Amino acid sequence: MIAVEFAGVSKHYGPVRAVDDVGLQVEQGEFATILGPSGSGKTTILSLIAGIIGPTAGTIMIGGRDVTRVLAAERNVGLVFQSYALFPHMSVFGNVAFPLSIRRIPRAEIERRVDEALRLVRLEEFKKRRPSQLSGGQQQRVALARAVVFKPDILLLDEPLAALDRKLREEVRLELRQFQRSLGITTILVTHDQDEALSMSDRVVVLSNGRVQQIDTPVDAYHRPRNRFVADFLGIANFFDGRLEQRGDGFAIRLDSGEDMACGRPAADMGATVCGVLRPEQMTVVNGAAPAGGLRARVSEAIFFGDSVRYIVTLDSGRTVIVNSSESRIDHPTGTVVTLRWDPARIWILPNRD
Repeated sequence: MIAVEFAGVSKHYGPVRAVDDVGLQVEQGEFATILGPSGSGKTTILSLIAGIIGPTAGTIMIGGRDVTRVLAAERNVGLVFQSYALFPHMSVFGNVAFPLSIRRIPRAEIERRVDEALRLVRLEEFKKRRPSQLSGGQQQRVALARAVVFKPDILLLDEPLAALDRKLREEVRLELRQFQRSLGITTILVTHDQDEALSMSDRVVVLSNGRVQQIDTPVDAYHRPRNRFVADFLGIANFFDGRLEQRGDGFAIRLDSGEDMACGRPAADMGATVCGVLRPEQMTVVNGAAPAGGLRARVSEAIFFGDSVRYIVTLDSGRTVIVNSSESRIDHPTGTVVTLRWDPARIWILPNRD
């Protein structure tokens, strides 16, 4: 069953097209993430689903019902924006209980559900405090608990973890995902954080300038991007522009610099101008300059992250390439002459340079 559907939805503010002819389907129980840079239209889409704003054109369906002109109060949607929007005169318990109180849920059931929601966000001990007595991250977690406590049909999250520190953010990510699965709530997350999108989602919707660039599983969007924007936005990508050529029984991208990069069987025609994509973890660095089967480079920077090392290397052509090593030590200091190697089958070839 389709939980949320956009058909040709646009939202214009004068000449600005915040959302431009978006088609989208989110399945029942799915965790979908709308991902894009600032100004791409992410929050506008969330507001359209919630009913806070109406579309300029197109149709919005929730659970098979046309809600294009339905008021926000008539949609069973839980919403967490970046602004906490907590009631300052209420305790944490009162804030979380508010959606249940206005639905006239029995007191005993309210207490049970509020306690359950506060356990999810790890705030059981803070239920008597006021929002002013909480940190920003704690306030955001209260807002999250309030959004899920009445078990909405759709849960909308606008960067709800942004105020948390890294360690707690990773923990709450897992707890939120587990909670979403246990209840089966259709969830749509808006974020510009690629790690959140890739680690939490069943599917990601990548936006740019109000238009959908790709809708796919995190794995396919990361490893098989539809265009250069998606490849560049979903993590770090090394781009190799050139022309496809055949090399004996194999294939290669003849780079603009004159160097060859062996690649797997491409979908494009020989002689076509293409862009090869390799993620930093898909390349390795070895000491010394090899005569064939690699690219000669010099290490410009070696950055230690604890569990990995990132090498920034410069090819003889002057191009910069980023390589990630899973080794927790620096094996190739700055200034070392190295060779880059890769599995030719791992190169993802975009059909053109756009």
